[in-house]
Amino acid sequence: MSHEPTYSYVDEDSVDEELLCSHICFRPVVDPYTHNSCNYSFCHECIKNANYHCPSCRSGSEKEYTKVSTRMILNLLGNLRVQCSSCQQQMARGAFQEHIPSCPVVCPHGCGESIPRAKVTEHATVCPNVTVQCAAAEFGCTETVLRGIRRNHEQECRYEQSRFIFEPLQQEVEELKRNNENLTTKYNQACNDIGVLNKQYTTLENKYESLESKYETIIQQLANFTTRTNQLSSAVSKSMDPIEHVACGSGCGIEIWNVSTGTRVKVLKGHTHYIWSIIQLSDGTLVSASVDKTIRLWNMETDECTKVHAGHTSYVNCVIQLANGTIASGSDDKTIRIWNREQEIKTIQAGTVVRCLLELEDGTLVSGGYDNKITFWNVRSGEKIKTLTGHTDTVLSLVQLKDGRLVSASEDKTIRIWKNDKCEKVLEGHTDGVWKVIELTDGQLASCSSDKTIRLWNMNTGECQVLTGHTDSINSLVQISSDTIVSGSDDKTIRVWKNGKQIKQMECSRYVLSMAPIKIRT
Repeated sequence: MSHEPTYSYVDEDSVDEELLCSHICFRPVVDPYTHNSCNYSFCHECIKNANYHCPSCRSGSEKEYTKVSTRMILNLLGNLRVQCSSCQQQMARGAFQEHIPSCPVVCPHGCGESIPRAKVTEHATVCPNVTVQCAAAEFGCTETVLRGIRRNHEQECRYEQSRFIFEPLQQEVEELKRNNENLTTKYNQACNDIGVLNKQYTTLENKYESLESKYETIIQQLANFTTRTNQLSSAVSKSMDPIEHVACGSGCGIEIWNVSTGTRVKVLKGHTHYIWSIIQLSDGTLVSASVDKTIRLWNMETDECTKVHAGHTSYVNCVIQLANGTIASGSDDKTIRIWNREQEIKTIQAGTVVRCLLELEDGTLVSGGYDNKITFWNVRSGEKIKTLTGHTDTVLSLVQLKDGRLVSASEDKTIRIWKNDKCEKVLEGHTDGVWKVIELTDGQLASCSSDKTIRLWNMNTGECQVLTGHTDSINSLVQISSDTIVSGSDDKTIRVWKNGKQIKQMECSRYVLSMAPIKIRT
């Protein structure tokens, strides 16, 4: 088969120079990486071949480059018009890999038929120019002929003419073999069953002697379980007092919305780039993390920014409050940083881009990121405790369930449930990366995805209810009451869902990339 087709740009001279590989190949960048010092972007292969030595600022090493993940830039690159070198068809560059399987090629076996590249192997099963065995090969014929003329050979083949003799004999032999295998299997199974029954009898005899004492233990455990269930029900009831307001990271601003009335209350301005994460601290302070490399603290009574933390050297992707009142943040600069209200107090070298953080009930910090792993950290020492593997792409969201299990969501389109460091269930259904997963008060999981859907999962059965309505990637999801959730999307809307149905839609000024339920004084 001919070599895989390549592409050329339809109007390369008109491509914005910001999308070109700076100072190396001067062509539109492929798999772009940005130098953290001079901010020039290069093709990954180009800068790798240059030993990561930036031709602009004459310095650099591999660790000083960051893979470009800004959706707008990647969309611009993917929309560049290119032309296939094989069939001359024009398309968006991002669609070229999907085009390759359907790109036509001439049959490599010489029959002259033009077929889609992906169906060459399938075509070989019917191509008249492919060499095949005689149909009577099973009876001893060793001849091979072209498929197109095999019928002529078989009309003269003595083995094929004797088929009426061979076939009944062959069927009889096969039947005898099957009977022999079945009898052997049954005999072996009977021997195994006898051994198992003997062991089971001995085990049951021993268990019978301890049943009476265990009965009392089970009764006590049941009483304890009932008490604990009542406590949890009470706690859930208190935690789900309806929340009227949400804070949304929309473009560079934080928009505060009253969900009940569907009105925007105010906008907090200060960040100079997209806001990836928002939380409200226990004292009411709002905290935001941004692509502009900063973390900002906001007084919700005065709407003033009271502090700017500027220690990260690249995008800040996530921020959470720890049990001791401090703040933890994760960044594209491959660090986790711990802050008090005034300054940074610890830096943990994560070794990979950190996209999400979670503090467990025992105080352990958990992170997920570009290395596709879930990593556990000792916050005090900064040392790595362990890692969990299973995802095949970036880990984007983490949550700990009320029963202690861990749940993770990934760019690989799956949600995984972990117990005792092992993945006990994989929830599949989304058709694109899963940006957020949360546990609802009714015991279900809720997730949102770039596939424009929200899914409500039954963790026991793996079944899900699909909520549709958004017209672009859904980036954020929160619960504001026992039967109501709120979602934010790249379609610039906030949507309110009650009992699985959309009941309200609010129009934002920019993409909604992050969201948090908040309490404010009005």
